Amino acid sequence: MIEEGALVKVTAALGSQPPSLAWNADEKAETLSRTLRSIAKLDHSWNDWAFFLPEGERAAVLEHLMQIVGEAGANGQPLKLHDASVQALLRIYTLDRFPIRRLRVLLQLLFQNIGEENEMEEIRNLVDEAAQLLDGKTLGEDAALTRYIPHLQAYQKSVLALAVTDERFPVSAMAEAISCWKSMTETCSSRADLYERIDNPDGLVAHLQSASQFASLRGENSLQLAILELSTPLSKILAEPTYNNVILNHTLLASQHLNIGHFSEAKKTLEATKQLLDQAEGASRGLVAGFHLTQAEYYSGIGSIDEANSSLAAAKAIYDGSVSSWALSKAQVNMSLALSSFLDSVLALKQGRVQEALTCIKSSVRILSHDWSKIETSSSRATSPTDLNSSIASIDSVKTGSKLGQVIGPRFWALAFPLLRGLLHISSVYAHLGMFQETIYYAESAQKIAESTGSPMYRAQVLAWTGSIYHRAGKLTKAIDFGSEAFDELPRDICASRVEVACQLSDLYRDMGDETKARELLQLAEETAQRLGDHGKVLKIQKRDQEGCGINNSNTSCRCNTDNKSYDENDQGQDCCNSRSKNSKARTRC
Repeated sequence: MIEEGALVKVTAALGSQPPSLAWNADEKAETLSRTLRSIAKLDHSWNDWAFFLPEGERAAVLEHLMQIVGEAGANGQPLKLHDASVQALLRIYTLDRFPIRRLRVLLQLLFQNIGEENEMEEIRNLVDEAAQLLDGKTLGEDAALTRYIPHLQAYQKSVLALAVTDERFPVSAMAEAISCWKSMTETCSSRADLYERIDNPDGLVAHLQSASQFASLRGENSLQLAILELSTPLSKILAEPTYNNVILNHTLLASQHLNIGHFSEAKKTLEATKQLLDQAEGASRGLVAGFHLTQAEYYSGIGSIDEANSSLAAAKAIYDGSVSSWALSKAQVNMSLALSSFLDSVLALKQGRVQEALTCIKSSVRILSHDWSKIETSSSRATSPTDLNSSIASIDSVKTGSKLGQVIGPRFWALAFPLLRGLLHISSVYAHLGMFQETIYYAESAQKIAESTGSPMYRAQVLAWTGSIYHRAGKLTKAIDFGSEAFDELPRDICASRVEVACQLSDLYRDMGDETKARELLQLAEETAQRLGDHGKVLKIQKRDQEGCGINNSNTSCRCNTDNKSYDENDQGQDCCNSRSKNSKARTRC
């Protein structure tokens, strides 16, 4: 194929087109591309066999192989700056001749090496050098690629923001990149329109998914929503007959609306997703199951338990089939089964089946913490857990204040939130069973995950929950210590978590005699609920039932025993009377 001129045509096209177009220019180019993909899986000595090619053709092959490895990066080690193939490519893509292509390669390399501190600093310096040259308009042989500079500049802001691991996440920089991409693409109505502004639209959608996961890791709900609101219409423009990417992005958007508390928006998005599923030709069964799980979470959130159980059963019917029929990777299998077990537990607890709820959430946390233990392999601390406690041992090794992104990079960003949520839920289930030590143990495990994410919102959630545990146990000194920390980290985003944390802290401060702060926090919760829109009605009900209760969003009864004292709580929406004394170590809701 090379001798037949396919590579020559690709190389010529790269002068004015991005690789994603050049390698799909005709049938021969596509065949050569597929051949290189097969070779990349079997042979990593690209620099050896590509050495005989002319310089331009060699650069085309090396960059294409580098992109292929980047797409499969989750399954292997990323390329390093000083790898022979990367060095060979950068020697060709010099600053004076190919500044745009050089920046494109360096940004891909930087993203692939997020989490590798030694590599990142050197690559970041080269990125800055190339970007500064573009500002000077010295483009050498890349003049025909000028239209892609704004996209690369936005991509640079995004990647550099994701690469920050030792400081607070620069939300404004990422938001600026999202805004730039939105302005570039909002008038586009076709794939061809996108290619006039974005050098790899499909790659951008994939990048936005990673950015969304990182925003989730850091607890930046509003930013994550903005990212998904950009990627969802892009995926629709790029839609293939199966609609897989469109369905995935719609499902993620609906899930994020649920996380924030926008239930009416989640409903609209789920309805749109259902229409896409009806139109799709052979949509992935895994995506269909994911839609049912998100629908189950929606129904659970609004209290429609029968509908939630029905949706969950539809998802489990798919998961009960052959794994190869619905999953593309082990990671997808684990995440899907963990979420299914989590929702099973939530619904069981809402229906008063506490032991079943405990069994299900144990399964969920076991799966996620086993994946978490893989993080430890890089530090030779990997474990092979056989039960829940040994799985959690890997979490115990996480040091307070460590940087999750620094340890694991983009391949594991999606893991932190579901694991944190699972640990908080299992803590609440043990609280219902009156098992104080287990309740505190899993709350502390959740705190280690929250600390490692660097997310103020997650820290506030865990600190407030832990404080409420000590509060209800009558340990007010410890409770106020955790409550004070949670107050300092109170979420800024308008979201359901803000209401929950504010209610928990209001209850605590009222018992400590600080009526002013208690009223302020309840007012904050009320205002936040109103700003959430229709779901504010649901939150008001939850807040009313949780006032003075300090429980998480499990919507279930709770009991805890410690120091021979006990209390019972119920937030099923029943009218309760609440008798207490400010300094007592016990209180009863009846």
